[in-house]
Parts: sequence; C-alpha cells; structure tokens
Amino acid sequence: MALSSDFSSLQPAVSRTLDFQILDYRRQPISGLAISISPPNPARIVKTDSSGRIRLLNIPYNALNISFTYNNYSYSQQISPIPSEPLVVELHALLKISNIRMQNTDTGCSQIFVKVSDERESAQNSVYASYDGEAVPKNFETVGIGQYVVAICSPNDANVTITASNQFETATAEVFVKGIAVVNIINTTELEIGATIDAPVEEDASRLLIVLQVLFLTVLLAAIFIFRGSIVYAIRCISQYVRNIFGKKDGPVS
Repeated sequence: MALSSDFSSLQPAVSRTLDFQILDYRRQPISGLAISISPPNPARIVKTDSSGRIRLLNIPYNALNISFTYNNYSYSQQISPIPSEPLVVELHALLKISNIRMQNTDTGCSQIFVKVSDERESAQNSVYASYDGEAVPKNFETVGIGQYVVAICSPNDANVTITASNQFETATAEVFVKGIAVVNIINTTELEIGATIDAPVEEDASRLLIVLQVLFLTVLLAAIFIFRGSIVYAIRCISQYVRNIFGKKDGPVS
C-alpha cells in the first residue's frame, strides 16, 4: 500500500488524487525517499513506501511541485495538470561513458580511449575493462580530465566490457576488439638436430682437414718421444762423420 497524504484539511476537498512511483536509473523502486511537495507553503514532506510509491488525496491545486535529493543530486519537477492515472517518474543516469575511440599500437594491441562524466562534483570515478581470457579486469589510466585509456592485448577477437563506477552509480559499455597475431614457438629441446640439420659440405671438409692435422702431429710427437734415444744417437753419428770428413781435408798433406 502506497503512503498517502490527504490535502482536504487545507481547502474544500476536491476529487484530485495523485498516485506516483519513483524509479532509479536501473528502473528499481526507491523506497524511503523524502519528497517535498508544494504548494502548500511550507512544503509538505512525504516518504515513498517499499515500492517507491506515494499517494496524495483530495488535492485542491491544479499543479504540484515536487523536489527531492537522491544520491547527492537534487531533482525538481512540476506536475501539471495533475493526471488521473498513476504516474511513474524515472531518474536518468548521471554517470555516463562516451566518446569511445580505438587505436592500434605497434605491438598489435588495441588502445581504448573513453570519456567518463558525472554531473556530481563529489563523484570519484574509476574505469576498468573485462573480457574473456582475462581473469582480472584491467584498470584504465587517466590521461586527462575525465579521459581514460587502456591497452587490450588479446590473442583472440573479444567483446570488451567497459565499466565505470563511483560511490553512486555504475555504467557499462561494450566494444569489439580484434585479436593480435600470435606465432607459435616450437620447443627446440625436442628436435633431433643431427637428423634434421645437415652441415654444409665445405664445413665438413675443413673439419676433416683439422682432424687429420691433429692426428699427424700427435703421431709425430709420439714417435719422437719413443725413439728419442735412437734419434739422438743417429744425430751424433752423423755429426762425427761430418767432422771426420772435414777434418781430413783440413789436415797436413804428406
């Protein structure tokens, strides 16, 4: 049952009755809202019931002014003429998302620029984006008064939900973002390098020559070490033989 207020004590009763309901920006009823109604003067204060309704009986006026404050914002409205049917008053949203703009980056990501505004100076706005594949919403960065930006790097095409909120309201908008190109990287630890990669012919020949040179030097050094005694003896014999020959040529002739 709507809360009611009877005006019959002010002037001779008339048959005007006003039954109206107040809904918020989500079309939900606002209960317990104090509404100032004038005339008379001073104004009469009536509160809405649990369904957001009030009912005014025996109104002696052709028009009424209603005013109230909700979520730190003042509303006022003149109702004229007074309707015979129930009236529904819907409050418009004060928090708005606008000027949505997208820009691609050099990395293939998408930057989303938005403007967020609220008619209340005390509103403290925050903005974030969410989409499939990203478990944690990404916060927008502030780039100016009421201007925000966020980078979306999704491997797949995604519908991104932009959410703006403050202590009073929440607003949402949705944009489509193209996914970035992703190159799959092969796990090289599982490749058989010797079976799949052939070395150039020139490189194989060079390696073989180096191996043969090392082998030859190794054999030569081993032979010198093993036969060092015989080699020294042979050198001595040759040296003695040379001295004997040259010694005879240099001696006196008989």
